[in-house]
Amino acid sequence: MSSHLILVSSDLMVGSRVAPAASTAGWSFATVTGLERLTEVELEPVPERILVVVQLQGTAAAGSAAVDAFKQRYPAARFVAFGPHVHTALLQQAGDGSYDAVWTNGQLHRAIASGAFPSRIDLW
Repeated sequence: MSSHLILVSSDLMVGSRVAPAASTAGWSFATVTGLERLTEVELEPVPERILVVVQLQGTAAAGSAAVDAFKQRYPAARFVAFGPHVHTALLQQAGDGSYDAVWTNGQLHRAIASGAFPSRIDLW
């Protein structure tokens, strides 16, 4: 089963944790620095599983149009948003929007450390 993970973040530290987890699980990996850059992503051939992991910044609603547009191009895509646990309003806003799952930073890092990320998360 072909699988591709896209990290939406400008934080190099996050990328340095997510990329090895994706590689270990056999997923191809790419990083874009913002949701608006998703329009530049071309996946050929289209993978069976696409996971887009978005580091929340600003307002989650600001990215919902980009999320919806990407899902139209790639219906198999699933979106996980993550951010600081203290930004409850931002996390709630993401959960009410187009994201399939919303995690705190701690939840993401625990999933990576446990080896469950990205293959064994329940989004498909």
